Amino acid sequence: MCPTGVLYDVPMVVLDLDGRPLAHSLPSSVTDNAALRAFLTSCSRPLPPALHPPPLPLPPLAAKAVEVVPKRSERIAAKMALEALEGPIHAVSRAQRNLMRKLGLVPERGPVMAEAVAAYNALFSKPLSQEHIIALSSLFSSSLPPAKAAKALVVCG
Repeated sequence: MCPTGVLYDVPMVVLDLDGRPLAHSLPSSVTDNAALRAFLTSCSRPLPPALHPPPLPLPPLAAKAVEVVPKRSERIAAKMALEALEGPIHAVSRAQRNLMRKLGLVPERGPVMAEAVAAYNALFSKPLSQEHIIALSSLFSSSLPPAKAAKALVVCG
């Protein structure tokens, strides 16, 4: 319908699903006109298929990489090796081993021998002197400075 309310009689062209005009629905004057059929054919195009083609096959997957153990720090690797040999180690035992290493009773790496444990226990069989406390506090960066450790010993005393 036109905005002025007037109807126009325009011939309608009906196309089938392939995009070709249906001959039976067109008037004979249109079907006999080759130029008009050529024009209608040039204006239409075939519809794409309703279903998509199947997807292309995926390329073969690359060979699976060999399982690699993630890199760990030397400290964690040494701890895990020690736990594998001797079982889980408690925090107190770990602190004692660390002190034995800092005192030079055991080597930096390797197992702790019974003689080293006996020497360690002999150090602490009697109360420590002030010189021992100052020496031990200088081994650990997180402890009191030697002068403050000596004062703390006198105060706690």
